[in-house]
Amino acid sequence: MLEFIKTYYAQIILGAVILALLILVLRSIFKRPKNKKKDVLDSILSINKDKEKAKSYKDGFFIFKRGIQDYYLYLYDKDGLLLYSSEVYSSVTTLKEDVEKIKEAVLTNTWDFNLMLNNLCYLKFRTVGKDRSLGHSSPFELKELDERYKKLEQYFKNVSIPDEIVKDLTLVNYEFKLSDLSILKHKDRWKIHQFEDEYYLSLENENHEYIFYSESCWNKKDLKKKLLVIKDAIRSGNFKIDKTQNDKFFYILENFNNEIIYLSCEFDSFEDCNKSIKEVIKNL
Repeated sequence: MLEFIKTYYAQIILGAVILALLILVLRSIFKRPKNKKKDVLDSILSINKDKEKAKSYKDGFFIFKRGIQDYYLYLYDKDGLLLYSSEVYSSVTTLKEDVEKIKEAVLTNTWDFNLMLNNLCYLKFRTVGKDRSLGHSSPFELKELDERYKKLEQYFKNVSIPDEIVKDLTLVNYEFKLSDLSILKHKDRWKIHQFEDEYYLSLENENHEYIFYSESCWNKKDLKKKLLVIKDAIRSGNFKIDKTQNDKFFYILENFNNEIIYLSCEFDSFEDCNKSIKEVIKNL
């Protein structure tokens, strides 16, 4: 028996690994939820999941893990108001490596100002060379700009990142279907606007109502390049829906580098949020 093990130990180890993997696969199959249209991960990422724990996040920075390997840095003030959300990171290490860059962007005013559909705005932070996005502020009214920036500056002057990882499973991918795309050709509904020295795009629906504002650019040439990225992201259904602490919903649009390129206003329900995404896709 001993001789047999010595001779075939490599094959025995390989067989044990294959058997272990087979057991894991069988367990995942037999533990599927009753709704066959949803996989195990979808059942975990339920938008109705209780967020009571999130309401205790106050006065500092928190690292959130969402899904299998997505990490975000969040900043809350003393009242639990979300001040800042980072871009998605594939590991905690890369997130922490970027903290100094985020701090530098905040303290040197390296951000873009973006308007929103409901007369709100937000700041998009970038690396000093503005070649990469580092996250964004939460939406606020224009009159609050100075107050909001002072809060961000205060926290980032003495930034302290915790070691604890918080599991937050409210962010869900939009379930894109080809039927969401309009089969009828319609007139191009994208319009270019100028706000002070910056340019941005709007998308109108068939009733000439604004349903999408792009992030701003310093010139029309860059804006047209951005439009191509936006259209590709919309056609690919790169939307994610999230739930806020006050039980509202909003969605984000990401490019193919997982950078947020659009932040929506808030909706009263998941259904309203989902409906708004469908309308944007339909009028593309």
